Amino acid sequence: MVRQAPPELREAALDRGRDEKYRQVTEELEASLVALCPGGRFGDVFARQTTNPMRRDRAVGYDVSAIPQSDGDLRAVALLASWTSGFATVNIAQTLADHNLEPRRHYFVILDELHQALKAGPGLVDRVDYLTRLNRSVGVGMAMITHTMKDLRSLPVEEDRQKAMGFIERSGFVVCGGLPMSEMPEAPVPPRANLSAIAPPNPRTFRTLDPTMTLVYGLQTDTVEDR
Repeated sequence: MVRQAPPELREAALDRGRDEKYRQVTEELEASLVALCPGGRFGDVFARQTTNPMRRDRAVGYDVSAIPQSDGDLRAVALLASWTSGFATVNIAQTLADHNLEPRRHYFVILDELHQALKAGPGLVDRVDYLTRLNRSVGVGMAMITHTMKDLRSLPVEEDRQKAMGFIERSGFVVCGGLPMSEMPEAPVPPRANLSAIAPPNPRTFRTLDPTMTLVYGLQTDTVEDR
């Protein structure tokens, strides 16, 4: 349909009757659609019927381990598609519960390997940002898991970096373990933290630099060097 250039698409493309302008404007759109079609780059994953739909009444895990680590784009797309499908299913469940069509359930969503999705390209942080903000309106608990603080700091676009760090700022609590000492100054300090110390001074304990914050990052049993 895109190649046929119907009037509705030409009007949206603002090609002003110029075929070359239309092809230029729609080239990226066409490339994206071709990638999702059978035989396209992602077609084998997304161009077929779902064989095992997500159920709302039991725990579900999307396993993307079969996708090679070297195919970062496909892994990122698969992760985002899984998360989007999961949140959509939760929305459906909440809507049905609002109308007393099924029992209300509580969901806890885990977004693992977050860094792989964020690094796939500009704009993907916005998608994850939208998902993390949406969950507050549907009563869903959520955990985002990544490897290090540098995963968020190393995004190529400054705007994406700021939004990614916002994930930490909006978190109810942050758990850090096994981080190198070079990252400890970047360790997040949640707002309004004012608790008494939960661990005695110990050279094998990593503590925050803020004296009012007592969340202990790391372990007392071994050091990063030992790891």
